[in-house]
Amino acid sequence: MEIVATLFSRLGVTTLFDDNIKESKSCFKRGVHKWISQNYPGAARDLSKAIELNPKYAEAYCYRGVVKCFLKDHAGAIQDLSKALKLNPKYAWAYYGRGQAKYDLQDYTGAVQDYSKAIEHKPNTKYPLAYYGQGHTKEIVNDKEGVL
Repeated sequence: MEIVATLFSRLGVTTLFDDNIKESKSCFKRGVHKWISQNYPGAARDLSKAIELNPKYAEAYCYRGVVKCFLKDHAGAIQDLSKALKLNPKYAWAYYGRGQAKYDLQDYTGAVQDYSKAIEHKPNTKYPLAYYGQGHTKEIVNDKEGVL
């Protein structure tokens, strides 16, 4: 689809693809709203549709990954969050979400690494969730360095 989009764009025919982007954003917004409302299956469906319409939508992969954590599909969450990071390597929220999925799978080393990356990419915000996750996970594995 990407090759076709590029070809059509060069020919000045972008309406179909512009519509896909708009519809993708609408699906994303619906998905996030459903996630906030704790309708996780509905959120997953809308976010999947957003990705289908725009396969390079890092935020949609990230939020679908977070939703998958709530659905206890941690392996699927890690896959989506890794895809989000491939599309946007500085996406702190995706690192945090992937760290949480790894934590839930008891991959504490991986969780600490991802929480640390989230902090690295959001240093000015003092990313409290990532700091908490990092410190709590280090405490579980008895790594007292950097817990406080």
